[in-house]
Amino acid sequence: MASGNERHVVGREAELTALTTCLQHAAEGHSRTLVVTGTPGIGKTSLVRQSIAEAADRFLVLSGTCLPLQSLSVPLQPLRSALRESPAPDRGGYLASMEVVDQAPRALDAYVDDVCATTPVVLFVDDIHWADQSTLDVLLYLAAGPSNRALALVVAARDDVLPDGHPLHRWLADVQRLPGVDTVHVGPLDRHGTEQQLMSLMGVAPHQSLVDDVFDKGGGVPYCTSLLVRGVPTDARGLPDRPSADLKAAVKRDWHELSESARNVTSLVAAAGGPVTAGLLLAVADDLGVGEVVPSLEEAVARRVLRLEEPAGYWFHHPLQAEVLDADLGATRSRLWHAAYARQLEATVGEEPSLSTAMALSDHHQQAGNEPAAYAWAMRAWQVAGATRASPELRRLLRRAIGLRPGVQQAAESREDLLELLRSTAEDAGAFGDQLEAVDALLAGVDEQAQPLEAGWLHVQRSRLHTLTGAGTPSPAEARTAVELTRSDPSSWQHAFAEAELARTMVWAAEPGADEHARRALTIARDCGSSRALAFALCASAMVALVRGSPVTATRHAREAGRVALEAGDWHGFEHAVTWQVNAARPPVGEAVADALRGARHELTAAGAPHVFVAMTASLEAEQRLLMGDWECSRDLLRISLGSSDPGPFVDIRSRLSAAMLDAFQGRPRQAAMQLERATELLAGPGAHPNVAVATASALVALASGDPANAVRAAVAGARAPGAAPHLCEWLVPLAARALADLAEAGRLPGEGGAEPRDIDDLVREFPTIVVDLGENLEEQPQLRAMQDWYDAEVARARASADTGDRWWDVAESCEAAVQPWVAVYAWWRAAESLLAQGPTQRRRGIEAWRRAEHLARHLDARSILDEVATLGRIARVPRSPRTSTSADVAVPLPGLTTREREILAHVVEGSTYSEIAASLVISEKTVSSHVSSLLRKTGTANRVELSRLVTRLSSDPDGRDAEAVSG
Repeated sequence: MASGNERHVVGREAELTALTTCLQHAAEGHSRTLVVTGTPGIGKTSLVRQSIAEAADRFLVLSGTCLPLQSLSVPLQPLRSALRESPAPDRGGYLASMEVVDQAPRALDAYVDDVCATTPVVLFVDDIHWADQSTLDVLLYLAAGPSNRALALVVAARDDVLPDGHPLHRWLADVQRLPGVDTVHVGPLDRHGTEQQLMSLMGVAPHQSLVDDVFDKGGGVPYCTSLLVRGVPTDARGLPDRPSADLKAAVKRDWHELSESARNVTSLVAAAGGPVTAGLLLAVADDLGVGEVVPSLEEAVARRVLRLEEPAGYWFHHPLQAEVLDADLGATRSRLWHAAYARQLEATVGEEPSLSTAMALSDHHQQAGNEPAAYAWAMRAWQVAGATRASPELRRLLRRAIGLRPGVQQAAESREDLLELLRSTAEDAGAFGDQLEAVDALLAGVDEQAQPLEAGWLHVQRSRLHTLTGAGTPSPAEARTAVELTRSDPSSWQHAFAEAELARTMVWAAEPGADEHARRALTIARDCGSSRALAFALCASAMVALVRGSPVTATRHAREAGRVALEAGDWHGFEHAVTWQVNAARPPVGEAVADALRGARHELTAAGAPHVFVAMTASLEAEQRLLMGDWECSRDLLRISLGSSDPGPFVDIRSRLSAAMLDAFQGRPRQAAMQLERATELLAGPGAHPNVAVATASALVALASGDPANAVRAAVAGARAPGAAPHLCEWLVPLAARALADLAEAGRLPGEGGAEPRDIDDLVREFPTIVVDLGENLEEQPQLRAMQDWYDAEVARARASADTGDRWWDVAESCEAAVQPWVAVYAWWRAAESLLAQGPTQRRRGIEAWRRAEHLARHLDARSILDEVATLGRIARVPRSPRTSTSADVAVPLPGLTTREREILAHVVEGSTYSEIAASLVISEKTVSSHVSSLLRKTGTANRVELSRLVTRLSSDPDGRDAEAVSG
């Protein structure tokens, strides 16, 4: 079920919400003003125009743009331009009065009053930093107008180009004091938002290396991003070495307006590679014979090409200007200028240079062609880096040193020394790709007979890193090699690791005998005293216990592993332990599991763990929240896991699969397909990858895209995968059955070559029940039983069984009880569809199912289901009725609430807006707001979402213990 509602502005959920709220208030007859600020190119105008376009059918839209002051000769130009296009008649002749500037505020206000009486109005004025004082006066007058008219006044302004004394400073201060005025600042996109923009611009999921390149160079500024990828092939893995002609022309437009001297000095600033102090710049300029430095800097700052940030120094306003200017230096001038920077920096450096100075010297010597000095300063930077050695910049210098080492005479470090430094720092940072690169290089040079323990340990690491880099689940073969090598010292921590890794790989391969290796690993690890080996052995024991059907034992092992790993600062060990605590949880999806993951994420943050490990836990929690239906929280968590410049391949894969499922659930098939494509691109091998939900996501995306034949193929291939069942395997057979039922209803056959089931009977013969994970019991878990019920209902639909409404009703209720809201909303729709088709005897239940489907679909923002429900409602002539509270809504064991507060609480839990509550209870929105504030204060919750969650939890707490805790 595809949807055409996908937005083009991406990564702006909070800003779009602010705009939507402003417009909604106006549509309900309450005047609002919204001031949108941000730097040039940040996307303010696109953001506002999209929001207005989505609401255009409800509003009279008036729009005007201010022009640069030097071009402006007509007072009130943007307002005159907006009103010139207005289709609303000027019944009072107000607009003629606007010809007199002094009368303009009252005249426009009267015109707006007249139009708002019949039609909500949105007035958008762009670029008000260029507005004349008359325009600012009129806008302030409108913002201060009556609160009970249907007007949304939206203005946009740059916030980094206003010199002291600019009239907009005073205007902003005045307008923000008024009631009903809000401000939203639009900042740069994070990495995830930049990638979403690239997906929208390019129409495909870009390579991760291209995303990193664009984000690093464009700084998350949407305009820069669009310039950077203009003309770049969709399969590019990075940006071209040299900027395109279009990019150079756009970026250098302001630079060309500088004097020749200022252009020369700003190019010298660009060669610095980062902010440069006036002292260093003057020294380099003197070295090179460049004059007029100070007046040139003042000119560049005044023209907004450079900015001065003390104490760092001078740098560019636009993140691409430095790159473009540096690229235009030419080979000869580049070598000379970088050599001059190196000379002047070395002249001022002391015996203990700062890290930034050492790194800059390595870079300048590299650009100047002095490779021995570049190597020496790279190693000097490493020596002074201390706790920051795991940073991407230091790893970049280490890779440079490894590349330069063969040509450097008398270097103190061997190539193996440098590779081990890269491996260990990459491990500490969670940079698994760099770590695997170093491990592969070290293994290629190690003598396994002379260094069996070292070689065995490297094999263990490579086996683990295959999973962490998305290369697939490793086979036990490499782990067996590690066991044989480390058997030279059977009591060593290396042997404990090897035995644990063999147990882990055997579990994934579904080979017998893993328990014996896990037991030996645990015994050796406890005896040898290695915390890291113990944490890993405990995780292997948890895996084996879970496969053997002992989730309690698995949980105990995983919890001990987490405690040991956290105390040892073993971040990956801790995250690994948390993963197996989740896998062992019963039920596997729910508030308790999600809260445990949130606690683990906070523990990692408090302990100072690198972001990638926080992101790993956030990606697990995001999937949990998604499956629970808490999609807004899931979306925010995905921004944590994908918002880093280097989230790591495995985090990237897992997060993108969750993002693809969310997009599929909510009816954004194009975006879902691109997220899925990106995840599968990152999966380096063709294996089944049972630790990620690629099969389930593929089936969901195919269904959302209206392609049930491919959904069958994806789901059945995942269900047939050898070894351990894929993650979220319980979804696969029901999804295949749903796709076959869709095909049966359409009168089409799914396969061409017969590899997939051709009808539902083939599927049932191959899969009588749903697929479950190793050690899972279908009868013991409500969530699995609910999925089986769904499978059975789809089989009945595919066979065109009569009177399936009751069956779908039962599926919906069992899925709601088992925290499967995405299946529940689909089942309510199917129940309504079936019951409403059965005639008058089932109409009442059909209408109830329809309303439950609509309510849940709105709560989940499941647009495709909502469209189906709306169509069904029109066809079946389902009457719309106002919401009525029931005793169950308000029978919550919260002491100290008034009758009115309980009434309002029921509406809040259902998700009603303030205006809907006010209309239902015949009170004002202000009164509603006051009561909600009281409810938040009495319950100790921060917002309406937390309040709703509390009420839901208390409703299922018959003893009222939680309520007593709240009241206490």
